[in-house]
Amino acid sequence: MPYWNGALDGSDFAFDAVGVIVLQTVERLEKEANLVIEKQHPEQSMLVLLGVLDLLSDEFPKCVAVHFRKRQYSAIKEKYIAWRNSCANVPQQHLIEFESTANALFENLDRKLLSARHDG
Repeated sequence: MPYWNGALDGSDFAFDAVGVIVLQTVERLEKEANLVIEKQHPEQSMLVLLGVLDLLSDEFPKCVAVHFRKRQYSAIKEKYIAWRNSCANVPQQHLIEFESTANALFENLDRKLLSARHDG
């Protein structure tokens, strides 16, 4: 990558700056996923952090694909399913809304990350 580039993430330094944000978000997502499963909290933190990654992947798809590894992404999907299946105390309407939101986020990320990994 060049040292100077007009694109937001067009240089190594800029790409790495976005990468740090992605890595911090993924790290927080992993911690939150473990917490909500361990404590069985009906939290939406996993979904909001997935939303942040989805938003970042709109502008920086390659950077998100590079820093949010396939193994991490698969583990997060599995943890979301485990959390969702353990939420007996959450009203059904909220579970339906969580599921709809999660499905949309996972579909978007599946498409964007696969495309970025294929193109890169």
